[in-house]
Amino acid sequence: MLGKLKVSELLFEVPKDYSNPSSGTLQIFARAVARYEKPAAIPLNEEKRKSAQKPWFVYLQGGPGHSCASPQNMSITDTVLDKGYQMLYLDQRGTGLSTPVSAATLALQGDVFKQADYLKLFRADSIVKDCEAIRRTLTDGYPNELKKWSLFGQSFGGFCILTYLSKFPQGLRECFMSGGMAPIRRSADEVYKSTYQKVIERNKAYYAKYPEDVDTVHSE
Repeated sequence: MLGKLKVSELLFEVPKDYSNPSSGTLQIFARAVARYEKPAAIPLNEEKRKSAQKPWFVYLQGGPGHSCASPQNMSITDTVLDKGYQMLYLDQRGTGLSTPVSAATLALQGDVFKQADYLKLFRADSIVKDCEAIRRTLTDGYPNELKKWSLFGQSFGGFCILTYLSKFPQGLRECFMSGGMAPIRRSADEVYKSTYQKVIERNKAYYAKYPEDVDTVHSE
């Protein structure tokens, strides 16, 4: 337990390749977070089980390739727990304490073509399938209204949510995204170009407030 938080470390075993389950498994590491509560009376086993059945809220980090930050270092943790959820922070496959992808592990796969095929197993579609398998495991025995969970995706995590909505919408209660929305009817280049003027405006405002930084920035 960290302060008022109760943090549990979890390991899940999932198929390495969902299209070929016999090809082996990977491990997915996660941290479950809830408010630490000390009831006035010790609850019975059934009461204890039901009290732990709060709706799940999952944080999907950016990247791809980054591990998830510790719950106590994320400002969103208190906000979400205050709303009555329990949280799940996942190290997506290939990152953090989940089965890693590295130069050493890739070298074990064979030539560059086999390495490329292996890397394809770590894309958003597989990450989403991991999440859905974990959701079904964690909500086993929950009432139907609590089997769906909520998602927050930051950057690449937002793109994962779009994939999730396409493949398994029945598992989702609500979704929130920060910077991870794909462009619609526009190319990525067009979207980025549309931000240029805003960046210029923000730079001018910054330089007006901190003129001593102009030479430093321009010298880099």
